[in-house]
Amino acid sequence: MLLLLVACMAPPTFELILAPDETRDGAVGGDGPWGAVATERWYQARVTDGVRALIVLPSDDSGLPAVVGAPTVVFVQGGLVGVDRYRWLYMHLASRGYAVVAPHHTFNLAILGIGNAVDAFAGARSDPDLGQWIGDSAAVGGHSLGGVVAVKNWLVDDTFSAVMLLASYPAAGDDPTERAGAPVLSIAGTTDRKAPQAEVEAGFERFADPRYLAMVDDLNHYGWTDGASEKELSSDGETVALEADRIAALDVIDTFLDASLLHDPAASDRLEQPFDGVTVSR
Repeated sequence: MLLLLVACMAPPTFELILAPDETRDGAVGGDGPWGAVATERWYQARVTDGVRALIVLPSDDSGLPAVVGAPTVVFVQGGLVGVDRYRWLYMHLASRGYAVVAPHHTFNLAILGIGNAVDAFAGARSDPDLGQWIGDSAAVGGHSLGGVVAVKNWLVDDTFSAVMLLASYPAAGDDPTERAGAPVLSIAGTTDRKAPQAEVEAGFERFADPRYLAMVDDLNHYGWTDGASEKELSSDGETVALEADRIAALDVIDTFLDASLLHDPAASDRLEQPFDGVTVSR
């Protein structure tokens, strides 16, 4: 039945979530000139299961996808955090020409569908309606528990040429050195009480080169999400200037992706230079 449903999936309808603006240059953590459109799709997973994914693509003034073969970020949600709470990040990436595939997980727990990232990316690439907009060059990343699961996907599928951990670190039983030579970015905030700096640094040390550790001044754990509840914030550190913190973090993420997926030599050089509001080390 699932195969039939997937095969008969209706053509996508797109929601414009960010208008294009050619005056935006995408520099220093800012949005790029593209717009962003979003759609939801179902794909087959693990033979008898299905995975639902939010797809966000760069768009032009028509409100339709506009970048053929866009380099892609597959993003895994944090534990008990809905996929939509990272739309600010998806919109930013799409504005700079990247496609985003964000798989949903049962009960918003990625650990209950570890392979959803691999399956959603494979489904998007082969989607007769969307496949042309999804590139072969891809990174997998995730926030908190999503970062743990992103590493697991990266370890088993070398389609993902790079991995990003946001406020996260690899699971104790995983050996990240199995992907030595593949770029790694571990980025977190200095006021994060859910993924403390010492634990992030210890997890980072388990990766092989090329690796980059970025600590964002003032950013807490739920600063990576929109709509944080009072309960969530009560267990976290304080963030005073969230917008500025996010821009500082995005500057590093953009540079890492441009270096890792676009193989931009200027971005590679910049990873070795200081960033405002962020301490980057190797």
